[in-house]
Amino acid sequence: MTRSNTFLITTAVLLGGIYCYFFTDWFKEKIIQIIPQNRPMLGAVRPPGSVCPVTFMLEQPYQLTSVSVYSMASLQTNKNSIPVWKLTAKDASKPVRGFAYGSSIAGMTPGRVPASPETLVAESQYRIVIEAGKAHGEALFVPVATPVE
Repeated sequence: MTRSNTFLITTAVLLGGIYCYFFTDWFKEKIIQIIPQNRPMLGAVRPPGSVCPVTFMLEQPYQLTSVSVYSMASLQTNKNSIPVWKLTAKDASKPVRGFAYGSSIAGMTPGRVPASPETLVAESQYRIVIEAGKAHGEALFVPVATPVE
């Protein structure tokens, strides 16, 4: 192989690597898109002061490894605050595209004691943190009070 052929091949490989790094998602951290939604249930009898169920939709199915919900008030005072709800999986859960706050997810177990999630407070801000292998996502949400009929 001549010297010019070696130079051209090396240049082509280098340009291909630069293209892959800057113009593809191969080397970027995967970010999970989370859409929190408050779900008022019409006709449902709920005690006064309770909040509407909160659901979380993901843009595609993920095998979750960790789900944590933190109160923003506690995060502002303590960076290492205890989550109000936490689920973990030893390997990975079954692929899910959405779930509700406090519900069980197949393949995941409560990651803290007590196992039951804390009751959400209306008009308080919370942060959900989701991990699925190397993919990671966060979102803020505010539960709303149950409408009075």
